[in-house]
Amino acid sequence: MSVTTSVMQPEVDWSASDLEAAFAAPSFDPTVLSPDSDAIVEADWAVAGAVAAILGLALGVVLYICSVCGARSFSACYSAVISYWGRGC
Repeated sequence: MSVTTSVMQPEVDWSASDLEAAFAAPSFDPTVLSPDSDAIVEADWAVAGAVAAILGLALGVVLYICSVCGARSFSACYSAVISYWGRGC
């Protein structure tokens, strides 16, 4: 039997699970779904880091607007942030 014949015509005693295992790509398994507890903890820290980065960026934008508009109290800063996107300070 040649190489191309064996690839093109699998033996009859192969089952579907054998074919799935032969063509499986283990490198594409999601890390979060792995049974390794370290991977789950690392994924949780990655999510927490992303949330912290987004909140930090939002806080930085608010502080920038309040400083540019000269707002010194909470209500003045709140009004400055709302009006900054429309008519400005």
